[in-house]
Amino acid sequence: MLIAYGLVLFALGFVVSLLSGFFGLGGGFIMTPMLNIFGLTASESVGAGLAYIFGTSLISVWKHRQYGQVEWGLGLVIGLFLLSGVELGKRLMIALERAGTAETTIRWAYIILLSALSIFMLVDAIRSRGRSPIDRNNRTASALFQKCQWAPCLTLQQSGIRLSIWPLAGMGFIAGVLAGLVGLVGGIFLIPALIYLVGVSPLVAASTSLVCVSLGSFYGVLGYALLGKVQFPLAGILLLGAFFGAPLGVKASHRAPAQRLKFCFGLMLLAGAAAVAFKQAGAARAAQWSIIASATLMAIVILVFLWRSKREMSHTEHKRDREDVPASETMD
Repeated sequence: MLIAYGLVLFALGFVVSLLSGFFGLGGGFIMTPMLNIFGLTASESVGAGLAYIFGTSLISVWKHRQYGQVEWGLGLVIGLFLLSGVELGKRLMIALERAGTAETTIRWAYIILLSALSIFMLVDAIRSRGRSPIDRNNRTASALFQKCQWAPCLTLQQSGIRLSIWPLAGMGFIAGVLAGLVGLVGGIFLIPALIYLVGVSPLVAASTSLVCVSLGSFYGVLGYALLGKVQFPLAGILLLGAFFGAPLGVKASHRAPAQRLKFCFGLMLLAGAAAVAFKQAGAARAAQWSIIASATLMAIVILVFLWRSKREMSHTEHKRDREDVPASETMD
């Protein structure tokens, strides 16, 4: 029984990290509610989820770094302000547990947040199909955000953008509150904000958000560990699966079109909201199977996409090599 349980945790860590590496998230929006669905308390789910997120984000950041798509300054500025929000979120979580309302409050927070973001991302992906990654409305929002030039300012080397750190401070603080309260280290909030407000590409947003995620999750893990709310053996098995899954997800993200990234991201958020809604309605079995099925299906889609892109690249290289063969050699 223990072996079977360990294999399930390993597979869970692999699948969620594959999605995390692909979307640029720590995986808390799937892992934390899933652990709660499988029997951990709200605080234990957040604690173990944060430990998993920290390890997964480090693996993914290291892999993204090799592609040169990380805005380090942007990630560090947001990440530092994110830490102040984590403490407030953690205190809110403890207060809710003492009041006996933590389970219901956190589930409803997940349902509302994930549903709203998923609808926004899906609608945007559909509307902007065939157009530039950032449409006219998004460029306007980005321009307004970038017009804030109150000192001190930050220049983004990869994106060619200069803006004040103060809007970034507010963004980081809100993400930190989410991290401490519901185990989301802000990725689902930061990625849309980085795309639509800061104006970076979806790939840069995914890569950079992981820097913030790693900082916030580390601080969060320390806080929950001091309260005895982190099950490290469980988190260790999950991270073993992440060691193999995260690099594959990162590689796939660098080969996927921006709009496809947005659309898949929206679908995963919607699936997570549906699973938590089932749990809140008392349909625990439906919640388990819906999140397992959706995560597994999306992981299969990512693996198939990675296999097809690798096959196409191999075919293109083979065709180029054949065209480069001199005519004299062909005649021989």
